[in-house]
Amino acid sequence: MRYVLMMRHANAAFPDPGMTDYDRPLTDLGRVEARTTAAELAAVGLTPDLVLCSPARRAAETLETVSPILGIDSSDVRQVGELYSGGPETYVETAKQAHDNRVTMLIGHNPMLEDAAISLSEDGNEDDIALLRNGMPTGAIAVLRITGANGSTRSYLERLIVVKQ
Repeated sequence: MRYVLMMRHANAAFPDPGMTDYDRPLTDLGRVEARTTAAELAAVGLTPDLVLCSPARRAAETLETVSPILGIDSSDVRQVGELYSGGPETYVETAKQAHDNRVTMLIGHNPMLEDAAISLSEDGNEDDIALLRNGMPTGAIAVLRITGANGSTRSYLERLIVVKQ
């Protein structure tokens, strides 16, 4: 059994004039969101052994914020440009390709990440699936348990960790 953790980057600032979407930083609220959801994830004992992160600034800053809480070592992190520019199918394929790891975390963007998490939630906690279908908030983490092997895998949404506001 393995896990895929799909984390939407935390709350980001609106772009200043002349700033690209790619360069948007986290807000103070975003840092609180990231720390809060990471602490909940750490409390259930899931520590990523591989993190695949969009190189966009807000995703990288989300990773920077959660790393000390989750004990993520920089040697376990890979930047994946397609997590910024690709569609939901890119997230699904990226998650499937990381099958050699016990816990893989993807940090990326909506709507692609949300759509991918929904498509991977074949079964699971009904309340969390309904919540996910209503929109994945910034800083949220979908915890997917993957069972099976050799092309016959099944994914189960164990929980959706969100900041309670």
